[in-house]
Amino acid sequence: MDKVVISDLRSDTCYVPDMMVKDGESIGVDSSRSGVITLILRLSVPILTDEIVPDKMVIGGKPIGEDELEEFRKRLTDLKPADFGT
Repeated sequence: MDKVVISDLRSDTCYVPDMMVKDGESIGVDSSRSGVITLILRLSVPILTDEIVPDKMVIGGKPIGEDELEEFRKRLTDLKPADFGT
């Protein structure tokens, strides 16, 4: 896999329709956000989302604003594997 796309987020569950390939067949994963992120980090591939996913994310009981989203994007570009203690 060269990337993973989170297609939806509902009730704190991430939906990734093409998480893995086994015997030539795509396998999807429905999991908590932390579970999906853990799997993606083990695959060492970029994490992408469909456009609707950021709008559904809630932190501290309120939707993420544009300023918070931009700050998060900036932080992601500077992350290194060592930042995760691996």
